[in-house]
Amino acid sequence: MKKFNFSKVIVIGLLIVIASMTAITITARSYSSEKEPNAFIKVINDGTGTADGLLSMPGNFIKSRVNDFRNALNAFSQNQNLKKKLSNSFVDKQKLAALENENKQLRDALQLQESLASYKLINALVINRAPSSWNDMIIINKGSSSGLVKDTLVMSNGGIIGIVSQVNISTSKVKLLSNSDNLLSKIPIKIGDNAGFLMDFDKKSNSFVISNMGSLTDISKGNDVVTSGLDGVFPSDLMLGKVDKVETASSTYDAKIYVKPTSDFYNLEIVSVVSRQ
Repeated sequence: MKKFNFSKVIVIGLLIVIASMTAITITARSYSSEKEPNAFIKVINDGTGTADGLLSMPGNFIKSRVNDFRNALNAFSQNQNLKKKLSNSFVDKQKLAALENENKQLRDALQLQESLASYKLINALVINRAPSSWNDMIIINKGSSSGLVKDTLVMSNGGIIGIVSQVNISTSKVKLLSNSDNLLSKIPIKIGDNAGFLMDFDKKSNSFVISNMGSLTDISKGNDVVTSGLDGVFPSDLMLGKVDKVETASSTYDAKIYVKPTSDFYNLEIVSVVSRQ
């Protein structure tokens, strides 16, 4: 078995290197000269160019893939930054909307305080409103320690929303008038000079239902509906809503008046408990 001749490999390698350097030198001089190269130089130039292209292909391929990876990484980073900015923008808009809503309810509570100077108003925050009893009740953060008593009217957004049904030391439960079952105690109302009672809440039209009217004289859509205070329990002139529709019957006593609530029952955050001084 022949032994591997390492010296021959070195000699051949050196000859290839020398030939390559010579070809590169000739090619460089040829390209830097303005003279037309002869046939031999053209062959060398072509060979050098081809060899250079072949040798640079792996490097160019790797460089291209690296650039593609960097571009993809930059695109991903920009996409993440854009998503973050959009998310922050959405959160900021939600916070702004919440603050604007809270400010509006605070302004409404202040205006109510000024318009009902003859009554005692206790402002409170809604701290619990369970989805299972959304239209039935809310829990507020004021109780007997703040002067709350049972069976007092509660207002929000400028209109009546419920009645205090349970008073604890620092919290209270309010039954909402958007549930007909909470209207067992009929609230006396008036529309102009006409008296009647708040009897029901119609979920289909989202309206209070007034009946037991003594008269329907001059009652039309858009009239204000307020408490009358004739029972001596609830204060008078508290806003309930505006007349939306009148359904006549054989007698005024059986007629039904549908009233659009002034308050938004879906947006209860700040409430005012109203009682006589």
